Amino acid sequence: MQAIARANRISEGKNNGLIVDYIETYSALLDALAIYGTGGKPEGDKKGEKAPLEPNTELIKLLEDAIEATESFLQDEVNFDLQELIQTDGLHKLAAMEKAVNAVYTNDETKRKFQILAREVFKNMQQRTAQNFKSILTKENCH
Repeated sequence: MQAIARANRISEGKNNGLIVDYIETYSALLDALAIYGTGGKPEGDKKGEKAPLEPNTELIKLLEDAIEATESFLQDEVNFDLQELIQTDGLHKLAAMEKAVNAVYTNDETKRKFQILAREVFKNMQQRTAQNFKSILTKENCH
């Protein structure tokens, strides 16, 4: 519990902690939090409580939603088609990148909103990558 608490300390610019689970301790962690997280009372109020870790399928959905929101923002609010950047190469890619930056930096509000959306994609990607890493380690340890 202490290692998890330390990894998840809040600090400026930090979106989340990273915990690598080598031996599938997710359910044991939930059991421990059920006791220690409620001050030793096993019967805590579960209404509206969020699990401290999210299953892989939920992380994928969160990542997909964050990417979709960012793509919608680019298309609908700053009139930039992300596919234009993805599908080009060479000097055309540089021109598309410049167009994207200019679109996002139209004003302070669009810049701020894009930064929030990009941070959310990055955060969800980190969590998804951590789950992938955990899955790979677990499979390697089974051989």
